[in-house]
Amino acid sequence: MAGRKRAVMRRIDSHTHFDAIGDPRVIALMEKHAVSTVSWAYMRHRPKTLSAVAVYFEDQHRTCATGQGQGVRVHRLVGIHPRSIPESYGTVEDIRAGDIHAVLEEAVKATDVVGVGEIGLERATDLERTILEIQLDYAQQRGLPICIHTPRKDKKVVTREVFAILDRLNPCPGRIVVDHIISEGMLENVLDRGYYAGITVSRSKSTVEDAVRMIRQHRRDAHRIMINSDAMAAGPEEYHMFLNVWEYLDEETMAVAGETARRFFGL
Repeated sequence: MAGRKRAVMRRIDSHTHFDAIGDPRVIALMEKHAVSTVSWAYMRHRPKTLSAVAVYFEDQHRTCATGQGQGVRVHRLVGIHPRSIPESYGTVEDIRAGDIHAVLEEAVKATDVVGVGEIGLERATDLERTILEIQLDYAQQRGLPICIHTPRKDKKVVTREVFAILDRLNPCPGRIVVDHIISEGMLENVLDRGYYAGITVSRSKSTVEDAVRMIRQHRRDAHRIMINSDAMAAGPEEYHMFLNVWEYLDEETMAVAGETARRFFGL
């Protein structure tokens, strides 16, 4: 594939975990290439209680704020990832929707918060479904962008479960991005339902070639496709995969590198 040189424009990496990026060389690349980012909430260690989630949001805010001093504009999402459900929630009966809404309500007061995520299903348990529905309800009430996680394992089956919940709760499709798209079929399914689509370019998800092929095949829907790195533990070599997609975009597909995310998140 061949690309062309173009003037530096501010790209948006629509899904990172900026607060957990361990390699400063990745942040240096973001600064060098004028990359802004949206940092999705994810706790690497499962919290014991909902109070620990609230503390995490505060820590996330402080850490992401350091990006400004490093030349990177960082916006933020808050939410309970399906792998970050508090241990205190042993059963569905332990969950109080009002408590979760209150924690989210406090978190979104921060001016850097632009939506709710990373939320979704990992194994599609009753506990995960309940937590997802509560957060969807909150985001709907507030009119906030909703950012959906899809897992690596059993992706097709679990994503169908996510769609079933969305169909039932009927949130505005224009406020939803379904992320970690890795196949043509999945991309078509997401776009056909009216959602935005996130293509994650990394060693464990979509390759540069796969991402470019999907984008080109759906160039007319570029205004609803965004690309990201899901950066957290990756080094600079892997982050270059995300950056390399830029070289194969043309005027019709350029929106995936920044404009789609800019509109979706209201940046």
